[in-house]
Amino acid sequence: MNILHNHVGFRPEAHKLMIVQTAGDQTQSSDLTADLVSLDDLKIKITLKPIWTGTIKGWKNRVFYQFDFSDFSDCGTYRFHVRDADETTIGAPFRISPHVIDSDMISDVIFYFKGQRSTGRWDETDRSVPFYGSRKDLVDVHGGWFDASGDYSKYLSHLSYTNYLNPQQIPLTVWVLLQLGQTLASFPKHGNTLLVERSFEEAWWGADFLMRMQDREGYFYMTVFDKWNKKSEERMISAFMTQQGIRLENYQAGFRQGGGMAVAALARAARIKRNNIPADGYEPQQFLVAADKGYRHLVHHNLEYLDNGKENIIDCYCALIASVELFRTTSDGWYLDESRRWAIALSTHFDAKIRGWVVEPGGNRPYYHASDSGLVILSLLHYFSIEPNAELRATIAKLIIIALKAELDRANAVMNPFRLSRQIVQDSISKEIRESFFVPHNNESGYWWQGENARISSMTSMFRIVNASINDLYLAIDGDTCKDSLPDYNNLSIQLLSFADAHQDWILGCNPYDMCMLQGHGRNNPRYDVNGPNAPGGICNGITGGYEDELDIDFLPAVLEGRSDHRWRWSEQWIPHATWFVLGLVSAMGNITLE
Repeated sequence: MNILHNHVGFRPEAHKLMIVQTAGDQTQSSDLTADLVSLDDLKIKITLKPIWTGTIKGWKNRVFYQFDFSDFSDCGTYRFHVRDADETTIGAPFRISPHVIDSDMISDVIFYFKGQRSTGRWDETDRSVPFYGSRKDLVDVHGGWFDASGDYSKYLSHLSYTNYLNPQQIPLTVWVLLQLGQTLASFPKHGNTLLVERSFEEAWWGADFLMRMQDREGYFYMTVFDKWNKKSEERMISAFMTQQGIRLENYQAGFRQGGGMAVAALARAARIKRNNIPADGYEPQQFLVAADKGYRHLVHHNLEYLDNGKENIIDCYCALIASVELFRTTSDGWYLDESRRWAIALSTHFDAKIRGWVVEPGGNRPYYHASDSGLVILSLLHYFSIEPNAELRATIAKLIIIALKAELDRANAVMNPFRLSRQIVQDSISKEIRESFFVPHNNESGYWWQGENARISSMTSMFRIVNASINDLYLAIDGDTCKDSLPDYNNLSIQLLSFADAHQDWILGCNPYDMCMLQGHGRNNPRYDVNGPNAPGGICNGITGGYEDELDIDFLPAVLEGRSDHRWRWSEQWIPHATWFVLGLVSAMGNITLE
């Protein structure tokens, strides 16, 4: 019997789950009882019965009993004693405290980013990097962050040859760190603290790097790539494809390939004074010039840079965030018009028949993602926040609410004690379309599937940030004839917060492997590799669909013992995980600073 819950602890107002996991394929006991025992006075505070028992389809040899203690909010240190007819199992201690989030975790994640800075011989090499292909000059692209525990390359994005899987990488991190600093600065407790300064310092480290990654023509370079061998002399500006790292000359980043989020990050950075944080060659006004130049360049050349020459949903949400940030910084009406154009385009990707997103309007291939699923609705919310036109606000508000309801319904349609979101996915070989907790192993990349902690945290962030604006969304559609067909306001809000907390709990230990995937916190932190160890404050890739049976789950399966070509899928850290996770953390502390 395993007692599963968030290892780090809960805020008093949080939704709180404890799940008992036993071996088998059917419910073994109807007499299970859980006592919540205070470690301060050793008294039983509450006694619970499971509110749900059963199995998850495909997850072999696992039976789950879900307990909900959300109504208990007394601060202190506790553990569960779970009793059945034959034995009592004692769980590990955890805290209930209003300081669970901001006391250590945010600080540790910021330190993780600082530890991931590109330094040493790699930094020296990056001050004069060649291009792959016919271009013969050298460029200075020092700075930025190493991508992962075992990957010292630097990415705005990658997987461009797949067209549908581009993750947002360093630019997303810059954009999020700026929001982190702004939001912390808005809280009286943190307003003038070093936590705020460290957030901005790390954000500007990344923004300065993005400036160097912009070509004089206006586009951004997609990657500084070493073919995963860590040899500084092999670092080049290039794109690449497949697990063999075959270099490509099309290194220009389109909107979906990191260019859009680079523009968004620089446009946002341009609104914030550096104060005492030293510049590495650039000032806020230069960020704005670069963002404006980059955006206008991509408006004219984006299709040229895309591998299939067609824009898709990822272009739409990245370009939408870019245009919104430029409008916020400049108040230029052209950028409001551009934001409207991209928002309208993005709305055509929602397919009412499947109640989900498709990569191309009218197409059959559903949109699913391993790291950025929450960014679709978040981009629409950012647009909603700047739109003055009441009719357009109502249209976008309805779409956001309808899309949210579809997300929640999909998660609630199956046995789902962990309250994980599910995606509509398609196997790229069989073309089978199904709903799944995890991305399919057969996809357009030919090799890239891994744990989805970034996606899970992107959903945490999206649920919380949208909930903070839920009143404005419903007010925007007040009086609309379609309002009665939308979900109840209070019920939707409760579900958003419940699912947000559950997604965060999954990463912090409430998962079938009882492991906290935030290094340095909780128990059973995963190890990656002796030659590429994980770092405190970072987050590993996480749990996947089963290696041999995708309907099952896996984490470092025994059948792959010693296989370094697969180990990365689960235990390697990657900066987008920490990026989305820290946005989810700060959004739990109060209303995130959209502007």
